[in-house]
Amino acid sequence: MTAPEDAVPSEHAGSTGLSLSDAGLVAATVEGQLAMPAAPVASAASLTPAERAALFRRNRQVCARIDRLIVAIDRLLSAQVDAVLHHPRLQRLEASWRGIAWLVRLSDGLKGVKIRVLNLSWRELTRDLERAVEFDQSEAFDKIYTQEFDTPGGEPFGLIVADYEPSKHPKDMETLRAFAGVVAAPHAPTIIGCSPAMFGVDRFRELVPTIDLPGMFRRPEFTGWRSLRTGTDDTRYLGMALPRILIRLPYRPDGSRADGFVYRETVHAENAGHWLWGTAAYGFAAVVIRSFGTYAWFGDIRGAGRDLPGGGMVDSLPLPWFHTDRPGVATRPPVETFLTERQERELSELGFIPVMTARLTSYIVFNSNQAVWQPTKYDRSAARANAKLSSMLQQILCASRFAHYIKVIARDIIGATATPDTCRERLSAWLLDYTMGGGGDSSMELKLRYPLQSSHIDVRELPDKPGHYALIARLQPQFQLDEMGATFNLISTVRQTQRAS
Repeated sequence: MTAPEDAVPSEHAGSTGLSLSDAGLVAATVEGQLAMPAAPVASAASLTPAERAALFRRNRQVCARIDRLIVAIDRLLSAQVDAVLHHPRLQRLEASWRGIAWLVRLSDGLKGVKIRVLNLSWRELTRDLERAVEFDQSEAFDKIYTQEFDTPGGEPFGLIVADYEPSKHPKDMETLRAFAGVVAAPHAPTIIGCSPAMFGVDRFRELVPTIDLPGMFRRPEFTGWRSLRTGTDDTRYLGMALPRILIRLPYRPDGSRADGFVYRETVHAENAGHWLWGTAAYGFAAVVIRSFGTYAWFGDIRGAGRDLPGGGMVDSLPLPWFHTDRPGVATRPPVETFLTERQERELSELGFIPVMTARLTSYIVFNSNQAVWQPTKYDRSAARANAKLSSMLQQILCASRFAHYIKVIARDIIGATATPDTCRERLSAWLLDYTMGGGGDSSMELKLRYPLQSSHIDVRELPDKPGHYALIARLQPQFQLDEMGATFNLISTVRQTQRAS
């Protein structure tokens, strides 16, 4: 059946000539009210075979045209959703929240693990530290040190995960220097990300093996970075992890949407910017959380064992797959770029924590955890080894844990007795409960029960500050790296409090 030649086109007709009313998508109205459809001129039974065939062809054409329109609409909507999801600002926001959600899921059910979130952008942190005359007068210092570590009943931070990606810009270096002082005062090791702009590239994929990294960092534009590493030992509490890790797989239709919208996120292997990458600081935090939840200690956050989870391996990230096979069959590590062993060694020596791929697996692993701080070079090999290990974030995590407890215990002791010798004796007795000499050949269980090989503490009254005491603790952890030992000196001050009689 054909329409009359003098039929007036519907106001809903598009450029294709097909009106939505004819397609059954818009109901006819009379003066704003729904109108009953007109009675058919003839029933299907009264049509001739030729007319029924023509009607069938027209219906099939209409349905095909509707399907094409739906596909075109889905394609336009998908392009708009891609533009929104791939915007750098939204990607940064989504990666941050998904990184936090991932850590929360990992810590669920683990005893002693608490996650607290502070919404503080890099710009706000920079402005806060610039306005303060000294870093200890900043709001960040008040949040991290004064309200927690230096307040009775406060809970010191065992690890701070800062979702920042600083570059080599001198302003960023000054912010990092002041921020290192903020986190070093309460003995709060901090892990942050790193921008590819630190290496003068737009993406980490451009960090090819042919680049001479040591030679690059000897250039004048890296003077601020070299000064940051050697200017203060507060940077022992800072770690910068790179490259970025994959936080979310691209969206794929799974048939779960009730509205039938088919969305397939457009990503390409050659355009890594469309993938959702997050800072590797979340991966390092996941390793620390797993170790603390398993052992209540930080002795197993480096390297990867054969066919065993643990160590520095991260095995809970989404795994992308090669498109040459079915999804989930041929997976690849969730990292923005693959680093060689030479690059890993050079980056570690330059003060970074590189993310590597675990051999014969699709997982990533942290084989080292070098802090930003560059240790002093000594002539004696034992001194060089001690300085090297003192710059490892793993050892700083272990020593800081004792520093938190020593601070709390000393505060209670000094509040009751004002004798430095009494305080030293009680703290020494407490440390002996966690000390076992000659533990090189001891079992893992004994090392976890007694995490220190040796310990010594000294308490002195500050002559220029009446009522204040300096606590100096020398600790040698059981868990060493590369069969070498290291000793840490922790210094803290405690105020004498007056108690009501």
